[in-house]
Amino acid sequence: MRRQDWIKFYKWAMVNAQPVEFVLPPEEHHSERPRAQCSEETLVKPTSLATLSTPRWPRQKVEPSCPQDYPYRPVQSAKNLRPRRPEPTRPVCKPVVPCCFQHEELEADFWSELRFPVSKRAQHATASKRIVKLAKPKQYPTKPLHEQCIPKKEEVKMPKRKRMNSRQWRDHQQRLQYLSKPNARVLAELAEMYGECEEDSYCDEYDPYECCYN
Repeated sequence: MRRQDWIKFYKWAMVNAQPVEFVLPPEEHHSERPRAQCSEETLVKPTSLATLSTPRWPRQKVEPSCPQDYPYRPVQSAKNLRPRRPEPTRPVCKPVVPCCFQHEELEADFWSELRFPVSKRAQHATASKRIVKLAKPKQYPTKPLHEQCIPKKEEVKMPKRKRMNSRQWRDHQQRLQYLSKPNARVLAELAEMYGECEEDSYCDEYDPYECCYN
C-alpha cells in the first residue's frame, strides 16, 4: 500500500472502527401487590393419571428382617465347642504328610508304604452278597458287530496259488536280487567317501560289501 492509501484507511477507521456504546433496556417495575397463596390441592388437580397411579391397596414400607438362626446350624461360642468325635471305622490321628517331595517316585513310595489301623470289627466282619456284588467291576454285555463291519466270506477268499513256470520263476529271482541290493545313489556316495570304488563300476553282479567294507 502507498502512503496515501494508509492515510485513507486511518480516516475510515477513525469513523467506523470505534466501539459502539451498548444501551441497557429500561427495567420494568412490577406492581407490589401480594401473591395469592395456593395449596397443593389447588395446584395438583385430580386427573385420570393420578387416580390410576395410586395403588388399590396401600401397604406399609417393607423392612428387611434379621437372618433367622436355623436349628440345624446354630451359632456356637468358642467355649461350647468340643473336639469332633472320630468315626468308629476311621483312624483318630491324621497321617503326617511332608509339604513337598523331591521326586515323584519318593511321593509314590510314601503313599504305598502308608498304613492305616483297621478296627477288629472290620477285620472279622463278613460282607453281604450285595456288597460283594457292588465290589466287583461292572460287566457290560458285548454288543453285536454291525453287518457292514463284518466282511463277507466271499470277499475274504484268497485266490488259489498256481505253480510258476520257468520264466516266471527266473523273473521272480531277479526281482528279489534287485530288491536285496542297496540303492545306486547310496553306492555312489559310499564310493566317493572311501575312494576305493568308481561310480560307473556298478552292475548286476556288483557286491557293495566286498568293495567298501573289506
